[in-house]
Formats: sequence, structure tokens, C-alpha cells
Amino acid sequence: MSEQDKPNPSAPAVPVPAKTVKFIHKQGDRLPTYHADGAWGVTNQHGNIRISFYTENIPVPTAAVNPVHPDGSPTGEQELEGVIDPKYFLMIRDFQCNVVLSITSAVQVHQMLGNFIRIAQENMAAQVKVMENQMKEAAEKKPVQ
Repeated sequence: MSEQDKPNPSAPAVPVPAKTVKFIHKQGDRLPTYHADGAWGVTNQHGNIRISFYTENIPVPTAAVNPVHPDGSPTGEQELEGVIDPKYFLMIRDFQCNVVLSITSAVQVHQMLGNFIRIAQENMAAQVKVMENQMKEAAEKKPVQ
């Protein structure tokens, strides 16, 4: 490379015009969908936030015994076997998936959830008004006996 073709480090950099960013969304072939009744979260020493999503269910009996009469017909009763705790009502939290977020991503998710919650609450309030109006109209049309 000749001296003329070499870049001059002291020359000012030519500004590159900023471009609008376009994100292409792609769903992988194995993109599962989960239902969550709640979440449990922790942070780690790197500042990441791990959220573990779970479903809640009562324990499923390990067996069901259906007694029968001497003639073999069912009594209509059922005895459930399984985990029984006389002191507590048992609930199983079945953790379905973990999501680890950087603080930047967590802030973005927080903002997105805030927007979705606001929209859902507005929609619910509008639906309540529609139902109240329908009930009022129905009551006004009801013939007096």
C-alpha cells in the first residue's frame, strides 16, 4: 500500500448518517407458550434478574378408591389417597420456566407490562360500563307483574 493510500489517523472521521432501526421478528420452531399463575424472582451478583414462572394446583391424589356394594354396584362414594397434611392446605407450585433479564431488559419488560396492564384495565372498565347499561336497559324493559 502506498503512503497516499494509507488512512491518515489525524484526519477527522467522516460522520455516518444515523439510520432508523428495523427489527425483524422471527419465532423459532420450538417457541413454547406457558401459562403462569405467578412468579418468583431473585437477582445475582452480576445484576441480572431471574424470574421463575409457575402454575399453582392442589395436589393430585395418588389414587382414588371407589367402594362398591356387595352386588358390585358403586356406592357413589370415593376415597382419595395421597399427600394429606392436617395442619395445612396444600398447594403445589410447579415452576415452568426461568427467564434471566439484564437490568436494561427488565426495565423494558416493566414498561411494556405497565402499558399492557393500563390498556387491560381501561378495556375492563369499558366492558363493565357496557354491562351496566345492558342491565339497566333490561330492567327498564322488564314488564311489571
